[in-house]
Amino acid sequence: LVIFLVLFLSLMAVTAVLYYRFNKQREAIAAELVTLNAETKILSQVARHTDNLVIILNEQGLIEWVNDAFEKVTGYVLAEVIGQQPLALLQGPETDRQTVARISNRLNRGQSCTGCQSFAYGKDGRKFWMSLEMLSIQNDANEVTNFIAIMTDLTEQRERALTIDRNAQLLDVINKVQNEFILSSRPGIMFETLLNSLLEITESEYGFIGEVLHSPEGTPYLKTQAITNIAWN
Repeated sequence: LVIFLVLFLSLMAVTAVLYYRFNKQREAIAAELVTLNAETKILSQVARHTDNLVIILNEQGLIEWVNDAFEKVTGYVLAEVIGQQPLALLQGPETDRQTVARISNRLNRGQSCTGCQSFAYGKDGRKFWMSLEMLSIQNDANEVTNFIAIMTDLTEQRERALTIDRNAQLLDVINKVQNEFILSSRPGIMFETLLNSLLEITESEYGFIGEVLHSPEGTPYLKTQAITNIAWN
């Protein structure tokens, strides 16, 4: 009887210790879940209200969630993009194919991707210059569970940079033409230089430089100083 009683008390003691440890572990897990939920809620709010476009993809690279900025910039709402491939969704005529191939390759390998820039297109066909940072999310077993893509609209910055560059090129052209005018006694050379430079800056194929004059009777007419070769139909 005494032995049975000792065994019973020992079993009760072990059970009590295990129960205590279980409760402690459960409380720790519960506390960790509360913390994770709070952090997730904060991150969700940050992602929702940032000006950057945020896209959460599953392990196959398909859209699971987008933030408000994505909807505002692209014109697509969450319900119509879930399950779609963003690379295909946002492509257009001027999207850089090499950049798309690089991002696709990273997705297939489960890798992050940084420093990607290209034109993307909204639902209405409007194009915008985007910079992409894509993060690969992995679990404890190093298995890819999600991707987070953060896109920044750099359209305005790019246009400002292009304007500054064009203005600098125009100043160079003006200086070049001034030198031609001083050194050459043939105005035609100066106008040819000016026309070729302007065509290059504006990425145009055809053009001319001329001035509107008036005959003694007052009839206006165009006097061309330089003109590209144009085949008229």
